[in-house]
Amino acid sequence: MALLSIRVKFASALVLVSCVFAGAVTLAWRDVSAIEGRVSGLYSGPMQTVDLGRAVQRDFMDLRRHYLSAALAPSAKWAQRYALLHDQVTQDIGSLSQRLDGSDLQDRLGHASHILADWDIALARGDFTTYRVQIDRLADGFQTDIDQIIEGAERDARFRVDEVGARIQASRLTILLGGIVAICLGMSVILALAGTIVRPLEQAARIAGSIAAGHFQDEIPRQRSDEPGQLLKALFLMRREIQAQQQELARRNFELERIASTDKLTGLNNRRKLEEFATEHLAGIRRYGGWLSAILLDIDHFKAVNDIHGHLVGDEVIMHIAAIIGITIREADVAGRWGGEEFLVLLPNTTLDGALVLAEKIRCAVAEHDFPIVGTKTISLGVSQLRDDETLIGLVARADQALYRAKQAGRDRVEVDRADRVKHPIAPLAHQAVI
Repeated sequence: MALLSIRVKFASALVLVSCVFAGAVTLAWRDVSAIEGRVSGLYSGPMQTVDLGRAVQRDFMDLRRHYLSAALAPSAKWAQRYALLHDQVTQDIGSLSQRLDGSDLQDRLGHASHILADWDIALARGDFTTYRVQIDRLADGFQTDIDQIIEGAERDARFRVDEVGARIQASRLTILLGGIVAICLGMSVILALAGTIVRPLEQAARIAGSIAAGHFQDEIPRQRSDEPGQLLKALFLMRREIQAQQQELARRNFELERIASTDKLTGLNNRRKLEEFATEHLAGIRRYGGWLSAILLDIDHFKAVNDIHGHLVGDEVIMHIAAIIGITIREADVAGRWGGEEFLVLLPNTTLDGALVLAEKIRCAVAEHDFPIVGTKTISLGVSQLRDDETLIGLVARADQALYRAKQAGRDRVEVDRADRVKHPIAPLAHQAVI
């Protein structure tokens, strides 16, 4: 079903429903033709028999009245009139006999014919008074025979009328059932078409909604070759393309973020990233409390390296020191290039003494390292600890002052800002307010 186009589906459904409707109409037309035949047979059969019987009765009554009038004034004119009426009755009986040929009423008509013949014999005797009783009895018997013929024909007519009524009822049922079947089939076809069209459109709407909402579940639609299937396939391919583009965009954004937050030469965080981290961590300290220490270090006599060996060698020295810092600090610590040959290491939840230990470890690692071309190099370090209501600028400024003292004291050493050592972690603002 999914391999057919919508036009073919609708055309097939129309042909199917039309065939069912045509079948119902054909059956109804056949029943109508049968009813017409039975009605025609009714008028050419029993009803015609009834009409002929009544004509015989009517003509026989005229003959009887004319016969009885002979007792008053018989004449030649009377005999001529009687002969005409007698011929008419005889002709009517003949027609009725042909109509009843093979019928069970044929014997009754023969009996009536014999009565009419006996009547003719009585009439030939000419004694109206003597044979009046016999003639009346014969006439009554004739009327009785014709009445029974008419009643039999009427029964046959009623039976045929009942047959016509039953046929009409059957035709009604045929038309009704055909209409019901056509309607049910049409509804089934409509529901089937709705299932093959509406459901794919609903699925397409869901896919479009998920695309609009940014959800890209990998749902593969059922293979279809009709128009809804082509729409689903196009939406699915579009969704995959958008998903791929978004993934590529996310990758590039991540790369741009990394580039924007990483020092190109050393691969460490740049100053912008260090400031962002400090801002976030300071906000956490203000809310939950904690420690934060900083190590600011500078390469000793770095200008001489550039002047003697050139900037490329100076860059090599900076990269080697950055690598040493990266493998020396802890996972929670954040290191970066602060500017030029200066590096800054931020140590969350670390006291001044802990920062001093790590700074000394970095100093020793650099002093023991063999740098290409220049051999050995040293660094000077300044360590400070965050105070209440202090920002990154104040923290780094005090570390820079300690670094300056290390330079003044002969370099290759660590100096600590001990002017105001913090012995307890900074308390949250809510706790400070209570105090």
